[in-house]
Amino acid sequence: MNAREVIEHLRFHIAPPSFCFLEQVADGTGARQHRWADAVAMSVWPSRGYDIYGFEVKVSRYDWLSELRSPEKSAPVQNFCNRWFIATPDESIIHPGELPPTWGHMICKGKGMKVVHPAPLLTPKPLSAEFVASILRNFARADENDVQRRIHEECQKVRDSEGDYSKKQYASLKKTVEDFEAASGIRIAHWDDGKEIGEAVSTLRNLKYQVQNVELAIKSCERIAEMLKTVQTLADLKESVK
Repeated sequence: MNAREVIEHLRFHIAPPSFCFLEQVADGTGARQHRWADAVAMSVWPSRGYDIYGFEVKVSRYDWLSELRSPEKSAPVQNFCNRWFIATPDESIIHPGELPPTWGHMICKGKGMKVVHPAPLLTPKPLSAEFVASILRNFARADENDVQRRIHEECQKVRDSEGDYSKKQYASLKKTVEDFEAASGIRIAHWDDGKEIGEAVSTLRNLKYQVQNVELAIKSCERIAEMLKTVQTLADLKESVK
């Protein structure tokens, strides 16, 4: 399990609306930032208390021992937290007796986390302007990331819909070709020159129109013949009357 996966477990476990969760929170901004916590969460419900939780993520024994050799590195952010946790994939990374007395330990379990060693309540320093600025900056970055994510999702929907439309167009064209081949007995793929089949179809269409014109002419002649018969009948009637 990598650090990103552990962070996602933390995010699932410490979730809105009871908590606000931010990643990569520094002790300040600009030139005033010196140390970072992998994550910081704040309880926002009065019933839970407005506590700030800090988290360091360690995914290997080597990472943990490096942290243990320099525990003061976490102090710039830890100083503003009510509780401080080390989050690991499992219990094997931290051996018994290694955890500093002011730290707690959480491990991944299911989709969330399990507390294997509770973090004691600390007495944090008052929040500095630099730390508040860092948190606000993270909120702004989170909003930007959310906007970018939404844009990406909408673009993907458009690409998917265009793909569906292209598939429908292809299916319709394929059926048209199959219907033509079935009716004509001609396999289009077997023709070397597409112009030749186009000219043949054009000739057939012109012949069809010419046949239709001949049929109309025949019908007109038939109507004229009927009219002539009527005229002849009237002429014969007139002679008989005389």
